[in-house]
Amino acid sequence: MRAGIHLRRTFDRHETAALLASLYLWWTGKAWHEHRAHLALHSPMTEAGLLYKPSLRRRIAAELPGVGVGKSGAVADHFPSVRAMVGAEREEWMQIPGIGKGLATKITAALDDK
Repeated sequence: MRAGIHLRRTFDRHETAALLASLYLWWTGKAWHEHRAHLALHSPMTEAGLLYKPSLRRRIAAELPGVGVGKSGAVADHFPSVRAMVGAEREEWMQIPGIGKGLATKITAALDDK
C-alpha cells in the first residue's frame, strides 16, 4: 500500500472473474473525454509513502528547489506558517539543518519568483 500497489485477493476463479469484470466496468464507465484524473497536479508526497496527510507547509516546502520530501519535514517544523516560510530571508533558511547558503539562496530566489 505504501508503494501505491493495491493487492486484491480472490479465492476462486468465479471471484477472480467477478473482480476483473468490476475493474473493467470501473475503467470503462466513462467516455474517454470525461476522464480527468490525469490532469491532477503531481504531488511528491504521494510517492513518498507517508502514512499521514502532510501539512500544507510541508507540501509547499517539498516543491521548493533542493528541499524535496527529505528536508520538507525540517522546513515545516522550523516555520510556524506558510506566510512565515515565504517571507523568510536567506539567513532564516540557513538555520534549518541541511540548508546552506547556496540552497537558501536558491529557495529565496524561487520564492521571489526570480
